[in-house]
Amino acid sequence: MPTELLTDARLRAAAPPPAGILELWDTKTSGLCFRVMPSGVRSWSFRYIPATGAKLRRATLGRYPQIGLADARPGEVAGMARDELVRLGDAREAAWEIPPERMKARRPHVVPLPPFARGLVEAAMASRNGTAGEGGFIFASRFADRQRLARHSLSQALRRVIDGLEAVGEDAEAVARLKADPPTPHDLRRTLASGLSRLGIPREDRQAVLAHVHDDVHAVYDRYERTREKRIALEAWERHVSAVLANAPGYNVLQLRRR
Repeated sequence: MPTELLTDARLRAAAPPPAGILELWDTKTSGLCFRVMPSGVRSWSFRYIPATGAKLRRATLGRYPQIGLADARPGEVAGMARDELVRLGDAREAAWEIPPERMKARRPHVVPLPPFARGLVEAAMASRNGTAGEGGFIFASRFADRQRLARHSLSQALRRVIDGLEAVGEDAEAVARLKADPPTPHDLRRTLASGLSRLGIPREDRQAVLAHVHDDVHAVYDRYERTREKRIALEAWERHVSAVLANAPGYNVLQLRRR
């Protein structure tokens, strides 16, 4: 089927067909489809071949705009490759170097890997005897026709986790809010940005962590990557998350909210 590079403007402009279903297939994420019904209902679906080799299947991801374009293909983590990881054996220097062609701003981005993040990457590799999956991807897909984890898999996994929560006990109210207005993987970026701010991380360092690009002449001349500052920020965030997971006194879970 023909594909195109989907954009938010294209999705908003897609008019309901008089009959049948309008399908827009994404060039950037193979198998990702935006569907528009005659009634005006818009939704996302994903077509794949199961690992068993059975015929093509379609999975519904959710409705638009509740699930936006950024949520349907939420980021760079799904495509992490072994050759993008540098100095992984050095706890103080381990980093993930994302090439410009995989970044929205088309600029390379260095993500320092603090101990917990580095451990997750190593655990993913250890599950395959210390190597990356077929094609060199760290998070390989379980589907036969894909080498890497599909971008939408993060959205589905988060939804399954929330659906599996029970609204009982002290957490009943929080769980009920999550189920009523479930967050998406893109909301995790907002949580990180808000959390780093609460931890006292300077604005420029927060922007560097999130790979935000300055829209002024300053960006033309300032090419400093702020790798040291990003590592300090991410290590502070890791300590905060670890304290939350350990239920340490004085810490509260940051709520996931859409803006």
